[in-house]
Amino acid sequence: MILTTRERNIAIGVGAAALLFALDQYLLSPYFDQRKLISDGTTKAQVQWAKGTKTLNTERKLKPVWTDIIAGGLKTDASDAESQALNAVREWAQDAGVILTALKPERASQEGKFQVISFHVTGTGPMRAISRLTWAMETAPIPVRVNDLQLTPRKEGTDDLQVQMSVSTLSVMPGETEKPDRRVAVSRTDFGGRP
Repeated sequence: MILTTRERNIAIGVGAAALLFALDQYLLSPYFDQRKLISDGTTKAQVQWAKGTKTLNTERKLKPVWTDIIAGGLKTDASDAESQALNAVREWAQDAGVILTALKPERASQEGKFQVISFHVTGTGPMRAISRLTWAMETAPIPVRVNDLQLTPRKEGTDDLQVQMSVSTLSVMPGETEKPDRRVAVSRTDFGGRP
């Protein structure tokens, strides 16, 4: 069987097309698919590595803060934490010259692995004494935070004021003192103490 030039060109074209299709189907497409899979896997691994590095750096950075908080008076027992805060407030008020008229616990709530114990403080005194009390709370070595503060004059035109404060302290659940919870970021400035 003798092929004409035209038939031979058509056969060569069809053969070349079939060869290109087979090359694409069995070599090129799987190669590019595998290459994309590897590239996506590499990108995903790099993102995971970056997250891991960030977590390790955060833990390294927060470990001294956490150690300071634990050493500074963060308790694992809620009643110990409440007692510590109440006694400290009484002492600070006495040192500042504020006369406490009420000091009553309010409610306790749980935030992550921490228990937040709140109480209400009412007292009287001059502005200077109240500012000393507030400063003592804000720079306390124990975890104490002033959530709300209201000042009202007892007599108009005098420096005789009544202060009402909502104060809270923290206790950590037992067994959680070894390492900080990564989900709940607590800085030293949130609950008293210098940053």
